[in-house]
Amino acid sequence: MNLAYRRLAYSVAFLLFFVIGTTAVLFASGQRYDARTHSIVRVGAIYIKSFPAGASIFLNDKKTGKVTPNRLLNVIPGKSTIRVERPGFKPWEKTLDVQPGTTTFVRDIVLFKENQAEHVLGTGGESVLISDDHDIYVFLDKEHHVTLTNTNTRNTFTLSLAVTPDQLLALSPTKDTVAVRIGNRLYTINLNTEVATPIATRAFRNLKKIQWDPTNPDKLWILDGGTLYSITGTNATTTHWYDAVDDIYITADYITTLKHDTAGYFLQLYNYEGGEARLTRRIDTNNQPMIDRIQHDLITVANKTTIWLVPTERSRQTRSFEATSFAWHDTRLLMSNDYEIYIYATDTNTLELVDRSTQRIDSVDWHPSGSYFVRSVENIISLAELDSRDHRNTITIATTKNPAALIFDKKGSSAFVLTPQSNSYFEIQ
Repeated sequence: MNLAYRRLAYSVAFLLFFVIGTTAVLFASGQRYDARTHSIVRVGAIYIKSFPAGASIFLNDKKTGKVTPNRLLNVIPGKSTIRVERPGFKPWEKTLDVQPGTTTFVRDIVLFKENQAEHVLGTGGESVLISDDHDIYVFLDKEHHVTLTNTNTRNTFTLSLAVTPDQLLALSPTKDTVAVRIGNRLYTINLNTEVATPIATRAFRNLKKIQWDPTNPDKLWILDGGTLYSITGTNATTTHWYDAVDDIYITADYITTLKHDTAGYFLQLYNYEGGEARLTRRIDTNNQPMIDRIQHDLITVANKTTIWLVPTERSRQTRSFEATSFAWHDTRLLMSNDYEIYIYATDTNTLELVDRSTQRIDSVDWHPSGSYFVRSVENIISLAELDSRDHRNTITIATTKNPAALIFDKKGSSAFVLTPQSNSYFEIQ
């Protein structure tokens, strides 16, 4: 080999070594050549998780060969379109802005079935009671028969009773007993034995509210007119508590009453030992509100136009929001003021605008996942994701008039829709 060839061979070898070595260094440091900008860039990553898992992941319309949950590495920074597909489910797609040297997370993907056929369980009703865990709901049909639906088994049956209730009042925390009104009398109905038992010999002529005691399944709290009673045990021991009461809410810690005077409405919290109220908080309204619930040391009070979040601690201030519909999920309050949907996070004290509509929003609710919300607009019940990057993936659950209730099972895989005409469910996952 002459000198010229040797020099050429050495030059080529050096060039290859330089190129390969430089490329290896760039790869090792997380850098790649971007054909779109013709430059060397530092890559990013995307982590993708879906329910159900095992869905195929596509990156910019190319199948990656990976399934959820998974992480895509060496993604060129900038806009990248992720699509997640699983047979029998609607595809999920979103364009994300991938940053260099960071991981973009998509952890709240819920895949919904392609075909969501309606399964009719029977006739419907309007007066409905729902267990706190959404395992069952009980309602009165058109003939005032007591009907129970189990959301886990998707079974429904009508009780054979010797009496005909006029009104359902309260479902016990044990989910096996319901309090009802028959005329001016109160009864309990055992949902297992289908036996109705009178609660007390006295008549209640102006029932406003009944609530089961959260710690004693044999105790009922009754607001009749403006008087608060408790009835305990099979012998129906009756205790008189307070007068001039508009509403109540009972927790394991205290009794909360809503009252009014010439200055307006106010809340009072009492210990079970009696005595003076341990806390009094004013509600800035002359239109009667009602107590919805107490959680996270906040009393939720609402009327037709406003929600108040009243702290049980004196040092914290009451917050109010204009809202016609609302629903809680852990520490997040979802609410609508007819044309806008907001989320207030109690842990961070932040208010976020989630959605706007040109049509009036009838009601809002949560999907059990907490990553999707329900909105009902002009008889259309739809699910929309909270993740607003690029766009919101949305599906329609049902089109129905005047739904009395929308109930999800625990996993959110089935949506039960009760109307005055029918009791149905839709398999959405």
